[in-house]
Amino acid sequence: MIKNILVINGSARSNNNTSQLVKHLLGNDINIIELIESKVYHYNYKGVYNADDSFQDIVDQMLDAQLIVLATPVYWYTMSGHMKAFLDRWTDLVSTHKEKGRALKGKKIAVISQSTSDAMPEGFEIPFKLTAEYMDMIYVGSLFWDMRRELKDSEELKKITNLW
Repeated sequence: MIKNILVINGSARSNNNTSQLVKHLLGNDINIIELIESKVYHYNYKGVYNADDSFQDIVDQMLDAQLIVLATPVYWYTMSGHMKAFLDRWTDLVSTHKEKGRALKGKKIAVISQSTSDAMPEGFEIPFKLTAEYMDMIYVGSLFWDMRRELKDSEELKKITNLW
């Protein structure tokens, strides 16, 4: 079992359903970065960002992790805006910070998502899978949960640990 897990949460609010789901699955002691509390500026072609930008610090934590979990609620049938802006910044990892981008090769990556729908929207996983493929990372799968359902131990929720 993987012990060094980094969760990057793209929810638009603190103390959210996505965090509840992650903590239910992985425990309260898990390392979670809340993008809403981080300064990750939108990608720009010049690659110049304010001094308080935390993207490279987050990448350094990703490099130390065995598994990177991208956690996001479903907003309008896709990932949150915070998560999309974060993934857009990965462009820096293939342009201005290539050494860090190359160092992600072989890292495992998973997705945890939730909403108040019966199922994950069609195509939701595609950007995550293709990004992992492009970065030579190992996409181990995803878990979607309908938050109208009670969070309790079940075979459905245990499937996430089988991915690792």
